[in-house]
Amino acid sequence: GLSRDQVKDAGLEREVASAYDRLGDILGGSRASNLGDAAGGLNCYRKSLAILERISAQQPGNFTVLRDTARAHTKVSDLLAITGKLQEALDEDKKALAIYDAWVTATPSDPAARRGLATGLQELAGDLDRAGRFEEALANRRKVLSIFEELDASAAKPDPSLKLQLALAYKRL
Repeated sequence: GLSRDQVKDAGLEREVASAYDRLGDILGGSRASNLGDAAGGLNCYRKSLAILERISAQQPGNFTVLRDTARAHTKVSDLLAITGKLQEALDEDKKALAIYDAWVTATPSDPAARRGLATGLQELAGDLDRAGRFEEALANRRKVLSIFEELDASAAKPDPSLKLQLALAYKRL
């Protein structure tokens, strides 16, 4: 397959990863209508993730690639959770969260990094809920709310998508 090819062009590799990601969405993605093939979707997401991890290792300061890698872990987590593999899903959530934490540590004033961290925490909280670990989920949801409140308070101008994320954080609490 394409993921086994040793492509030397990082841009082309990202395109291949993106193609696997889109194919995963079509086959079995959890966030939109799909063909109902969770196993096929998971396989594609894992191929995308493998490519992104390889690029991330080669370009550790490339936050766009790191963000995409964290998102890929989240998509893998979503399908693992849907198929009842909650511990594996939590492991993927934690990998995504570690990437977001590193991003925030490297660029603490970057709102995109903090938004990513909040999103990662929200994903983890959802899987903790599914696993019946409600206190841990609640603690993560409180962190999410705090981050979105800080981002909203410091925004230079009103941001409708941030307001929506803040509202959803309140709802999920």
